[in-house]
Amino acid sequence: MGKLNTADIKDYLEIHLPVRVRTLLAHYRMTHERGTESDSRYTGDLGQLEACYLASLVSGRILLNLVGIGIAKDGQGLVKFRFHGSDVGADDLGGSLVSLPLPETDEELLGGLLRMANKAAAHFTTPERHAWQRSHNAILLVHRYVDRHVYQPNGRLILPIWY
Repeated sequence: MGKLNTADIKDYLEIHLPVRVRTLLAHYRMTHERGTESDSRYTGDLGQLEACYLASLVSGRILLNLVGIGIAKDGQGLVKFRFHGSDVGADDLGGSLVSLPLPETDEELLGGLLRMANKAAAHFTTPERHAWQRSHNAILLVHRYVDRHVYQPNGRLILPIWY
């Protein structure tokens, strides 16, 4: 800790992070019935659905970086995220950074989300197959990591998946 004062930390926990968490969860909520794990057929505007999906990927990447998780330059495997200058980490907010390596299933899910965020959402790149069907599992996992490493250490409740 040290980059932020108490008022800044409060702003992150009450304003900035909830926006990212809501964005992370938006596509999941649009495509699932509350109280069930099964996908529901979305009947609204396709552009809104796609925008929420891309935004959830980018928010997932931001939140993973916050807790100290990055992806290797070659896209293979998770690495400790390298913070630069004004970047804020979970430890700056009174939480803790994730220790790597993670369990293999977590590595696979989060690595897939980070690759999609980098390759499919943030840049146009040469074609690559993505396990997009698993992205909702990865989104729920990101939510858990942010809760454990930022919200719980601060004695706060993260926005729930459903509210």
